[in-house]
Amino acid sequence: MLVLGPKDSGKTTIVRTLANYAIRQQETPIIINLDPSEGMTVVPGTISATTFSKPLNAQDGFLSYSLLESNGIIDYPLVYHYGYLSPSDQPSLYKKIVKSLANSIEKQLSLSLKYSKSGFIIDTSDQIDHSNYQLIQDIIADFKVDRILVVDNERLFSDFNKMYSQNQSVSVAKVPKSGGVSNHIIYSKSLAPSSTLPIGQVRQVSETQITKLEVDEKLSHMLIAVLQLDSQKPSVLPPQQQKEEEKEEEAAESLQIDESSIINSPVLGYINITLVDMKASHLVVLSPAPGRIPEKVLLAGEIQWIDS
Repeated sequence: MLVLGPKDSGKTTIVRTLANYAIRQQETPIIINLDPSEGMTVVPGTISATTFSKPLNAQDGFLSYSLLESNGIIDYPLVYHYGYLSPSDQPSLYKKIVKSLANSIEKQLSLSLKYSKSGFIIDTSDQIDHSNYQLIQDIIADFKVDRILVVDNERLFSDFNKMYSQNQSVSVAKVPKSGGVSNHIIYSKSLAPSSTLPIGQVRQVSETQITKLEVDEKLSHMLIAVLQLDSQKPSVLPPQQQKEEEKEEEAAESLQIDESSIINSPVLGYINITLVDMKASHLVVLSPAPGRIPEKVLLAGEIQWIDS
């Protein structure tokens, strides 16, 4: 099911309600968040899919959901990095990562009858008008959506009802805005405070310069995505007698990471860059987990960490 609606229509509340109903019926629904401004169970600037196995708190919603259950089972979210708050900021990139997420979910559903039977609910961005109807149609096609629920918008319902009137595999319904819905602003305190994160290790600037991004003070306080790249060719280090600069160049070139592999790779987690020291050639980061950062390819966007 795909849920559409304007800003402050209660769209995300309906997604939560539908998820809770399914959970109480012993189902395990997958909630797909395609609204990069929302974040849902992860940080803003992302799209994600998460399986939910226990009800969500009615007041705090997705922000109250603990991914670690008392029995030790973890509901891992599948996250793709976008780096912006609106699909219209980088529409081409947005379409690509949405398709990557859809392909990943399709593969997972083919391996699990339980999740396939429970289905999924898609929460979309509230920035919908005629100019991006094609984007919604692409999402419907990518995820093979068979039900569209429109919240509090007669024009949107009419347009999509006409659009799919000849398509017997897709049904369109509408619901009014709930009387209990009120405007709600998510502040920076919704994210985990930096005091809960162990200080990460120092990273050499040269190890993060594989992509074409200048590493300077502008990266301070940026939330940076650490990717889970599926395939990388091992680094072939030059002889010990060669200069350190030659080693770094060959190590970077040997990774041979192209754009498609980066876009198609999910996110392992996020780090926060707290200091860029160009003279000493290192970055200081806050990381939710100690130890080495597992990948050398990091993605930046426009999302910053604001200490509360």
